[in-house]
Amino acid sequence: MVIEAGLSLITTVGLLILTVRLRKYAPWAPHPKRLYLGTSVGLACAAVLTISCCVWTIHPPLTHVWYPVGPLVLVGNVANIICGVCVLLEFTAEGLIATFLIAINQVLWLLFGILAATVDF
Repeated sequence: MVIEAGLSLITTVGLLILTVRLRKYAPWAPHPKRLYLGTSVGLACAAVLTISCCVWTIHPPLTHVWYPVGPLVLVGNVANIICGVCVLLEFTAEGLIATFLIAINQVLWLLFGILAATVDF
């Protein structure tokens, strides 16, 4: 769980830096707002995952946790897929970096969902 929280923190920081860079210097792209929107939503998803992992690491659950965490995992996965499609539509260097970070975040969301479904204290 600590490794997942660390990787999630790395993707959050990476997407934060990329979002700030896109805000300052818009790349040449047909729709730079779509790229900015995709990285912003990806940043929000990564931040929620980082906070969830840190809270779970500090305060482990006492009961079966799928019921409160399940909808969060579902929304996180769907939002990650949507922002991955948004950044993939813009074929720039920033879009490819954002796609890589969002893909890592998607895998972490899936691992978090599997952990939430299988843990029973």
